[in-house]
Amino acid sequence: MGEFIVLEPKCENCGNPIDDCNCVCPYCGETALCDCCIGRDAVTGG
Repeated sequence: MGEFIVLEPKCENCGNPIDDCNCVCPYCGETALCDCCIGRDAVTGG
């Protein structure tokens, strides 16, 4: 039958795949070490 294509989630800001995103948090200025978010799209602001 047909093939399944798995789309990798992309960053809304830079368009890179999430694993390759280098955007920084607008609250703390960190990238991977940011603790401002709890899950995806749940910014706490601090």
